[in-house]
Amino acid sequence: MKACISRKFFCLLLAVVMVCTLLPITALAAEPSGSIESAAITHDNGILKNAVSVELKNVNFAESVAVKLYSGDTLLTTATLQGVTPGSYGFLTCCIATETADANWALTPWTPKDDVVPDKAVLVVDGHELDTKTFTLDADEWAALPGTVLPYSGSIERAAITHDNGILKNAVSVDLKNVTFKTSVQVKLYSGNTLLTTATLQGLNPGSHGFLTCCIATETADEYWALTPWTPKDDVVPDKAVLVVDGHELDTKTFTLDAEDWTNLPGTVPPSYTVTYTDGVEDEVVFADQSYTVKYNEATPAFQGDLTKYPGWKFKAWTPDLADTVTEDVTYTAAWEPKGANTIIYWGNGGTRSKYSVGDTFWSEYTSAAEIKVRGNGFLSFALDEYAFNGWNTKADGTGDSYKSGDMYKFTAAHDLDRANLYAQWVHVACDKHLEDVKVITEPTCTEKGLKLCRCTVCGDEYEVEIPALGHDHGGRWTWNREEHWKKCLRCGAIIDCEEHTYGDWKPVVDNKGKDTDREERSCTVCGFTQYAQTIHIGGSTVTKPTDEQNPNTGAQVPSLLPALAVLAGAAVVLRKRK
Repeated sequence: MKACISRKFFCLLLAVVMVCTLLPITALAAEPSGSIESAAITHDNGILKNAVSVELKNVNFAESVAVKLYSGDTLLTTATLQGVTPGSYGFLTCCIATETADANWALTPWTPKDDVVPDKAVLVVDGHELDTKTFTLDADEWAALPGTVLPYSGSIERAAITHDNGILKNAVSVDLKNVTFKTSVQVKLYSGNTLLTTATLQGLNPGSHGFLTCCIATETADEYWALTPWTPKDDVVPDKAVLVVDGHELDTKTFTLDAEDWTNLPGTVPPSYTVTYTDGVEDEVVFADQSYTVKYNEATPAFQGDLTKYPGWKFKAWTPDLADTVTEDVTYTAAWEPKGANTIIYWGNGGTRSKYSVGDTFWSEYTSAAEIKVRGNGFLSFALDEYAFNGWNTKADGTGDSYKSGDMYKFTAAHDLDRANLYAQWVHVACDKHLEDVKVITEPTCTEKGLKLCRCTVCGDEYEVEIPALGHDHGGRWTWNREEHWKKCLRCGAIIDCEEHTYGDWKPVVDNKGKDTDREERSCTVCGFTQYAQTIHIGGSTVTKPTDEQNPNTGAQVPSLLPALAVLAGAAVVLRKRK
């Protein structure tokens, strides 16, 4: 009987354990569920946030819970539950905060705006949309929540010219409507596609304004509108305004102002035009172009210059005819006619006159004859640094006909209406100042000159130039034997400066204790070679006798070298033009 009761009790206990174990598993395995009870604005009371709080009921989830907040069809943000263990919950509050986020609900980035009021919430459990709730929030209460921001808005109503009446300025006044801003309001004023100035609102608190007048003054600036620098011009009439709020272009307005009314505004200035005089001659410069900037309807400025400087030609007229006053940009071109006589013109071609009419680049001569003797350069005195005069040519580059002093030049129709041009030809004579190395022909040695090829960088002529001998390089080192010392060239091995030793006086040699020994020494004052000697006392006299112990050079002993030395004479640089 006892055994039977124990068996029944064990089975009952096992059943209870299984039920307790399977209940959470059953809950987790259940289908996702939940609904939206309500949605309303809540205010920070220590528990709830300044937020739209969406009340959720009977939520069962295995992975995620999210609430999507809309205004109409526009998704504002999505709140995702975090930090809560999956399972079943009879009640949850989704707190979609407008300022400081709730710790249990992560929001996708959003900017709560005063004029965009939420009105719909959608519950999504484990990726399934389970419920949608529409609702109505108080717009003022929504806008008063911390974190909501003013939306930027505004439009241009009209634009017109206003005159100073104590309130408005002499200006283009642009009327703005329903302007809401947080940082800035600007009006850009255009004429066609040209930006004239930008007016920026100043001294007014951000917010919503039903009506604003942007006063773009032509003379004294309006205190509420700062203008970028501009010069209102009589002939540049504004015709377009663009409204920019918080950096966003919101509206563009085109308009038509009365041109005369615009011109009469104080501060507008007459337009300026450019008057240009030009010689009208191709490939030559008779005079440099002259340009003048003149205001509208002012007198046409006169040409400043000498119109008699065009060799072989005389000034005829300006084209078009000179106007009395300036009303537009204009270029006046000189018209020329040939002089009656035949003309020959000598051109310096880079050179200028150095004796007569110093600095001139040409000289003209006239004749009624059919031919004329060509002049030399003595009277004309054209000069060009580093060049020598080498005759005349009908072309500047020397490819035409050549002439020398005394030749006869015959005028023909081929020479441009009996006008001849002769250009000085030049030969470069200072090549030695402009040589660059091309290659070495013969390398120099210690005693022999070398040879290299050089080219003039100005005229291109090539020259053979001697390279001076290198001279011996002994490195400042002496070599010696017992009789002589000398230096040896490190480059070629030649022996130089060989001479006998020049000794100083004998000096006693002391030992390491400072006591005199019976030995003496003397050194060469040139190379430092040291000779030792033994002191011998004979019959009361002292004799110094060199010993066999010397301080010879560590190199090989050599006989006297004095008769074999030669002295290298200096070498001059020689320049020979290559054939």
